[in-house]
Amino acid sequence: RAFDADLKTSPAAFWRMIRLQQGCELLYGSRHTITEIAYETGFSDTAHLCSSFKKQYGMTPQEFRRSRRPTHEGAGRLAWSSNPLEE
Repeated sequence: RAFDADLKTSPAAFWRMIRLQQGCELLYGSRHTITEIAYETGFSDTAHLCSSFKKQYGMTPQEFRRSRRPTHEGAGRLAWSSNPLEE
């Protein structure tokens, strides 16, 4: 009850949000497959990650990754088009 009162969400929803944020970081900064990311973030399978991700962010993990492809800046440096954790 105290958890709900303080954070306005259930413990399970809060934990899922943390796992999805970690998934964003991995999608953004690694070359891991979506299946690997699902398992690394505690989802039972890729389908569960994808459905939770789409419900939270309005796009699939693959769409998220494609929308944040690296862009070339200057002499061989790579920069990401945007940081999903700052949006």
